[in-house]
Amino acid sequence: MKAAALSAALALTACVPASEPRPPAGAGGFNVTPSAAGRGEPFAQGAWTITVEKLVVQASVGAMRVLNGDDGYYGGGGAEWIFEVRAAPVIFAPGAPIGPARVQASLHGQYLSHDTHRGDDHMTFVGVSAEDVQRMYERADVPPSYLTSSQYYDYAYGPSVLLRMRGARDDGERVVVDLTIVTQSSIGSGFVDTGKSLNGGYFGSGAVEVEIRANSLNVGIMDVAPELLFDETFPFQVIADADADRSGTVTSVELQAVQAVVKSPKGMPAPPSSPSPSSASGYTQSLLDTLSNRLVGLCFRVHS
Repeated sequence: MKAAALSAALALTACVPASEPRPPAGAGGFNVTPSAAGRGEPFAQGAWTITVEKLVVQASVGAMRVLNGDDGYYGGGGAEWIFEVRAAPVIFAPGAPIGPARVQASLHGQYLSHDTHRGDDHMTFVGVSAEDVQRMYERADVPPSYLTSSQYYDYAYGPSVLLRMRGARDDGERVVVDLTIVTQSSIGSGFVDTGKSLNGGYFGSGAVEVEIRANSLNVGIMDVAPELLFDETFPFQVIADADADRSGTVTSVELQAVQAVVKSPKGMPAPPSSPSPSSASGYTQSLLDTLSNRLVGLCFRVHS
């Protein structure tokens, strides 16, 4: 199946005149590798047992050729994907030039233009329902923090992540977390146990270098571990407490309405866009922004 997909993908390389031979090309991407929690197995955090029922991601994958003797990159292939993490797909960009390449993945919401064209002709879907795909092409429940409400009306985005979790406590309390998240971020390289970013940035560079070979799929690894969303600095209980109407379902709107002083995990700095810290041990941010930042910065890690 992967060989057939690669053959079809390589046929999508840039157009060249029929009289000229097509330059050799390969494909670069990532083997998405979910943890047990990412595959839907329950995990414990504090008094809660949490199950991730849905983690659907929209991402762009690019494979850029490394220039010899230069720090830059150029050319290469690109592709857009909507996939369910538990499907463990191989996501890749075709049409990458032969040789060393920098392969990167970025989360992004679908830009919603005023026409009715959805752009399905350049999107690959893996493990998602028709309902999930439709939701990706509708305005997210909450505008991204970098756009005002008026700007969002003109520059609307669909969600880049659909996240649904179910939490249960031994005392019988139950809550469903059902979110649409907009974030335009490179998928991070993660944080090692020492608390230092592998690439120095808040989200990391989200890239690996691979050797592109002709007519070959060359991939790095994308680990996805949603259980890392929560710890003693950001327990699941604060999400459950945001259920303002006590409906049993926590929404993006409810999380956006709650401002809290958030403590950074060990070694993970506050986002550059966050306000000045309101205390020596944390910074003020909505719970939705905090969860979004942690999702990208902690739960995804790419490596060779």
